[in-house]
Order: sequence, then structure tokens, then C-alpha cells
Amino acid sequence: MTILDRLSLNCRVAMVTGGAGGIGHVVAEQLRDLGATTVLADRAQSSADVAESLGGKAKKVDWVSINVTDSKSVDSAIVKCERRHGRLDILVAAAGVSYEQETLDHSDENWRNVMAINRDGVFYCIRAAGRRRLEAAQLLLSHPLPELQRLGLRCTLDMMSPRLQLLTCAAISL
Repeated sequence: MTILDRLSLNCRVAMVTGGAGGIGHVVAEQLRDLGATTVLADRAQSSADVAESLGGKAKKVDWVSINVTDSKSVDSAIVKCERRHGRLDILVAAAGVSYEQETLDHSDENWRNVMAINRDGVFYCIRAAGRRRLEAAQLLLSHPLPELQRLGLRCTLDMMSPRLQLLTCAAISL
């Protein structure tokens, strides 16, 4: 078995929030290249076009609309992904924003928006995916933690309940 065989994500379904641009787009490309059915989850209107530019159905790339600041939107997007593709194996919470301003110039509104997307959005995604995994009773880690770390993933195990170990990948180094 080659290293590429060991890294293969064939038969896996991955959802990437913020997948229409920035870091999310790059992560989505890498997951697609590793063989995963890749679902771009973004609120950008261009998500369908971006999915098509990554190869569309021929390359197993799909998209769903999501607003990560709204937990019901996150729940809905994950359910939609599972209905379309039968499962969700990998979730990359890459949606994020920043403002090119000095800290002293930040408005309260800008700060709340950054926190809603960068912090609350990640929590909503992890919680929704974890709940669905419990419901399906099929939490599977496709790679052991040390192997993921060798691939450049900075990961922690979050013990959310005695029945669930949820792998949270905080950052990906490509």
C-alpha cells in the first residue's frame, strides 16, 4: 500500500464551510484531489459556480447554502448534505472573516460579526455534526490522531460525552 493509498478519501464525504473562497476553497480542492465527495458550504451566491469550477458532479463536488452564524441553518445544511450523499465523514469549519482595521477603530458591530462567524460558527458546526453522528450511531475516525498530526493537522479530542469522541481540527497546514 502506497502513502497515496493511505491518504485516499474515496468513499468519504467532506463538507467545508467557507468553501467558496479563501482557505476553505483551498481545503476543498485538496479534499477533492484526495478523492472525497466535497461539499462547499457557504453563504456566497457564487458557491454553485465555484463547485462547478472544481469539477462539479464529474469530480464529486457539490454545494449547500449555509449561514454559520445561525444554528438552524447549520443543522439544515448538514442534513441536506447527508440526504444528498448518504453520509458526512469530514467537516472542516473554515468559514471566517477579519477586518483590516486597527483594534482601536473596530466597531462593536464588526467585532460581533467576527465572533459570530469565527467562534460561534465553528461551535454550531461541530455541535450539529456531533449530534448527527450520535443519531446515526456511526462515529468513525478514518485516521488515528497521530497520523492526522503527521499530515499537518493540529487536532484535539473533545470529550463531549462518554459516547462521543469528536475530532476537532483547529487548523490545516497545506
